[in-house]
Amino acid sequence: MSPTKSRLIASLGFIVICIGIVGFFFLHFPELKAKYFLSELNSLQVGKSTFQDAQGVALRIHATQGIACGPNACTWVARISNLNLPERWRRTELTLVVGFEIRDSILVEKGAGLQFGTGTSVSFVHVDEKEHWRSASTEPVSVETQYTSDDPHYRAFVRMTPAASESDRKRYLSLNLHCLSKYGGCKDAAELLPTVEWK
Repeated sequence: MSPTKSRLIASLGFIVICIGIVGFFFLHFPELKAKYFLSELNSLQVGKSTFQDAQGVALRIHATQGIACGPNACTWVARISNLNLPERWRRTELTLVVGFEIRDSILVEKGAGLQFGTGTSVSFVHVDEKEHWRSASTEPVSVETQYTSDDPHYRAFVRMTPAASESDRKRYLSLNLHCLSKYGGCKDAAELLPTVEWK
């Protein structure tokens, strides 16, 4: 084989590898960005993190803040979806939403959820944490699931407090972010948080 032909084959191989790398990152970008969002959210501690801590996270994940925002009261929300992926790849729209709230300069609530589509009747899983919930039965961890006649895995709500054990945290904060980039997407809310026991 001539040196020219060898160089041509090597160049073509390099181009194919580059295209493959770019394609991989394009298809997995929503999942990678969602992991970053969650790692930043998990760095905040309910009852301990300050306004400055929350503001720093908000800036890093480009979260949108409420209209009136200051140390006394502020909320932030950030979203990442798979909507930019080809429909044939993703099949359904899926969005990760993270949010957190400050009152009197201290973080009082944070949460994350994965939801299918948009609107008032979407299927989702949502994990929230705050210092206390209205009903004592929800502390330190409460899991509520909902179903419809068409969807046995419609919605799941997980409510925690800072007193939740590390094993419970690991269990219920393990949102299946692969659903954002998976070929064919995920089918229902049970796939979004597989650790939930559906009733």
